[in-house]
Amino acid sequence: MAAKKRKPGRKKFRKVSFKVSAKERELIEQCSKLDNTTVNKFIKAAIREKTSQYQKQIEEQNKNRVSENQLTLFKDRKVGDQISIFDIDLF
Repeated sequence: MAAKKRKPGRKKFRKVSFKVSAKERELIEQCSKLDNTTVNKFIKAAIREKTSQYQKQIEEQNKNRVSENQLTLFKDRKVGDQISIFDIDLF
């Protein structure tokens, strides 16, 4: 009998917990009933909606990120400054 193969690209989930007041919980339950969904689905949809607003900013930050290992060859220096290979600021 052959072993079962795993499906490629399995999703990883992380548990998140937070506390809300009793009034907030009641409001969430009422809103989820109006939306005809469960409380969990309502909260997940709200999180997805909020994170999609920041998606463009996050992509822009990741695009402009500079690695720690990148050389600093083009630092702003004054005209006429002598550069030595032993300068600490060079690398």
